[in-house]
Amino acid sequence: MVMNKSFSKQRHKPKNPMILKRRSSPIYILLAAALLIGSVCVVILLPSLATQPIFAKPQVVVSAQTTSQQTASKSQFDVHVAYAYVGPRKDHFTCQNPLQDKIPIATLNAVSLYPSIVYFNFTHVSSAETESCDAKMEVYLIQLTANTGATENYTYTEATNYNPTFSDLDTLSSHVNDFAEARSTNGLGGCFVFNWTANTSNLVGRIGSYGSYTSNPSGLGLWSAGEPNTITVSVRRIGLITMKGTAVSTSLVANSESTVQVQLEKFGDGFLYNNIVSQDKLSQIDLYNPPIPDS
Repeated sequence: MVMNKSFSKQRHKPKNPMILKRRSSPIYILLAAALLIGSVCVVILLPSLATQPIFAKPQVVVSAQTTSQQTASKSQFDVHVAYAYVGPRKDHFTCQNPLQDKIPIATLNAVSLYPSIVYFNFTHVSSAETESCDAKMEVYLIQLTANTGATENYTYTEATNYNPTFSDLDTLSSHVNDFAEARSTNGLGGCFVFNWTANTSNLVGRIGSYGSYTSNPSGLGLWSAGEPNTITVSVRRIGLITMKGTAVSTSLVANSESTVQVQLEKFGDGFLYNNIVSQDKLSQIDLYNPPIPDS
C-alpha cells in the first residue's frame, strides 16, 4: 500500500484550474474533501516505488466513443524543467496513517530515503480560438536516471479546455491508462487549467517520490544501485487525449523524442537543477519545497 501525505496548493495566473483525479482508490475519498475548486491549482502526487503498477483499470463512460491513432501533431504546450532535487532525507520519514479506521497501520514510511522532486513550467501555445474540440490533455513520460543505471519513471499530464462549458474531467483523465508506457510508471501527477489563455505560463506541475508513504520499509530510490555521480531528468511527450462531446480520441505521438533533458548538478549530499531560486537563498530553504514565484 502506498499513499501520498500531502495535498498542496500552487499559485498561478490562469483561472479556475482543476487537478486530475485518480479513480478507484480510497485515498481519493479522503483527499476529495480537501479539494477547493476555485482560483488555485491543486497538484496530487501519487508516486509509488512498489513492484505493482499504481494505475487502476480505467473507468470509461459507456456512451463515449473512443478512437485511437498515431499523430505527429504539434504540442499544445511548451514544457521546461524549472527545478529538480534528489537527495537524502534526514527527517520526516514517517507519518500518521490517515486511513487507520480502514487500514490498521498507525504510521507509514517514506517511499524513498532519497526522494526526488521535479517542478515544471508549462506555456500554453495553442490558440483556443482555432481548436475544434472541447478539451485536450497531453501525456508525458518523466524519467530520472542515475549513471549507475537506477531509474524512476513517472507519468505527468497537462490539459485545458476549449469549450467554456466543459466539465467531464473524469472521462478525459480516465484514458491516461490507454497508453502502455503510462501504465508501468512509478507514479502519476497532473494539472487541468480551465480557460487557459494562449501564450501564458503556469509554474505549477510537480512529480517525484517526495511526499509519498508506504507500509513497506523505505527504499533507496536512485541510490539503489550505489551512490550516483550524475542524475538526469528527461521529459517526453507520449500521447494526446482529445474530447468532443462524449467522443474521446487517444493518439500516440509518432516517433516521440525527449522534449526536454537536463542534468542535475552535485549540491551538498544530493543533486540539484535550479532556475527559480537565487543562489544566496538555497542554503535557507527546504530543497524539496522551493518558494514558487508568481507565474
